[in-house]
Amino acid sequence: MQPRHSGASLLTQVEVKRSISVLTAADWLRLHKVARALCRDAAFGADDLLQEAFQRALDGTRQCARTLDIVHFLAGVMRSIASDWRKARKRRPEMSLVTAAGSLQDVVLQVRDSAPVADEVLAVNEEAARLKAAVLALFIDDGLAQRLLEGIMDGFAGAQLRSLFGLSETEFASKRRLIRRRIDKAYPKDWTP
Repeated sequence: MQPRHSGASLLTQVEVKRSISVLTAADWLRLHKVARALCRDAAFGADDLLQEAFQRALDGTRQCARTLDIVHFLAGVMRSIASDWRKARKRRPEMSLVTAAGSLQDVVLQVRDSAPVADEVLAVNEEAARLKAAVLALFIDDGLAQRLLEGIMDGFAGAQLRSLFGLSETEFASKRRLIRRRIDKAYPKDWTP
C-alpha cells in the first residue's frame, strides 16, 4: 500500500505544534463540540479523546496534509480514535468480581454481555426517532433546508444532495451553514435543549 501523501505534502511536527498553538477560541469550541458528540453514550470522556488526538498529532503518529485545516484534521483523528476505542471495548467486555451470597471465599467473575438487549435497542431507536423529528421541526419554515437535512441524516454526500436539489456550491454551503447554526442554537450542549 502506498502512502497517500509524500513527505513534502505533510506538516512537520513543528508545524503541527505551531498550528495547534494558534487555535482560536472558536476552533477550541468546535473541537470540544466534536469530542462531546463522539463521546455520547461512550465509556470514554471528551477530554480524554481530545487529549489523545493532540498526542497523536504532536508525536507524529497521525500526520496532517498541508491542504487540510488543523481543526478538520484533529476532528478526523478524534473520529478515528473513538471508532477504535469502541471496537476495542466490544472485543473486551466489561468484567467485575462479585461475591456469591456475601462470602469472600466464593468470588465469581461476572462478564457483562456487550450486546444490547431488545429493550435497549428499542429505547435507542425511539430516542433517535424523537431527536430526528425535533431537529427536523427546527426547519418547518424552510422546506429545502428540511429536505437537505433529511438527506444528510440518511447519509447522502454533499455532491449528491447538490445535484439532487439543483444547488450551486455557494447555495448548498449557505443552507448547510443555516442548518448547523440552528441546530447549534437549539442544542448548545450535547443535544439537550
